[in-house]
Amino acid sequence: ITAGDRIQFFCKKIMSTPQEQRLAVIRNSPVNRNVCAECGAANPARLSVNLGILLCIECSGVHRSLGVHISKVRSTTLDSLTEEHFVALETIGNDVNNAKYAEKVAHLKPIQPESSREFRERYIRVKYGAPLTDALAALSSQDSSTPSSGSSSSAESNAQSEAAHSAHFEAERA
Repeated sequence: ITAGDRIQFFCKKIMSTPQEQRLAVIRNSPVNRNVCAECGAANPARLSVNLGILLCIECSGVHRSLGVHISKVRSTTLDSLTEEHFVALETIGNDVNNAKYAEKVAHLKPIQPESSREFRERYIRVKYGAPLTDALAALSSQDSSTPSSGSSSSAESNAQSEAAHSAHFEAERA
């Protein structure tokens, strides 16, 4: 442990607010496990206050594009949260939300932290019943690009899953 690490640790302890403490309890609860509700990325920095879930930065961008009538995204560090927000986060959580919407995406391969933006967006839009944008509808009729990172076997698996998503959207549009 370096001196900088020690200073950062003590500064964080001193500057910890009641909101930060309450968020830490919510993040580490058994229903949230400090992961993104959508892709499972560790240490999510955003949350959807009306859905009561934690989100990574990539999935939060998709949630923001859904509109506030579906998902109200807030930062865990930059925004102030109301008591109503905390109640939603404490009573819903990742597991309850995912169980509620599981049937809508049961036929789809779950997204991963390394999934592409397009793959992530199609999955999340299907999950919450949001319409596809024109760009996503056009992508659904083509072969999807491979994810931006991951091993070749993971890339192949994601490419196959993205192709399955495309086929699913083609069937829905027909």
